[in-house]
Amino acid sequence: MNGTISYVARALLATLFVVAGVRKALAFSIVAGMMAGKGFPMPEIFLALSIVLDIVGGIMLVINWNARYAALALSFYTLVVGFIFHGFWQVWGASPPEFANEVNHFFKNLAVAGGLLLFANQAKSDMKTT
Repeated sequence: MNGTISYVARALLATLFVVAGVRKALAFSIVAGMMAGKGFPMPEIFLALSIVLDIVGGIMLVINWNARYAALALSFYTLVVGFIFHGFWQVWGASPPEFANEVNHFFKNLAVAGGLLLFANQAKSDMKTT
């Protein structure tokens, strides 16, 4: 993969995670409360881990340090978050805008996870050739 294109792709993907991590950190108690409201166990601990993964994983992508492993971890995490927090099938009685929002977030998470898996696969191929 072209070095410039690879860097831009990693930076764009990383932006999503780093910004999300910072936003969660700034609204820690609100996000922990939302997680608790969804029945998530030990929300403060999982939220702290989520923030670390978002920020550290995003930075690892940008600087291309163990980026394959960061991409794999972020991909798995993104899929789990999509199924737990954006399960549009769980909001059938919701208003049309709320339902549409959850559908959009769920499929955005699938797309981001797919992009991360594609990058992880490419990074694996690059490791074999060097």
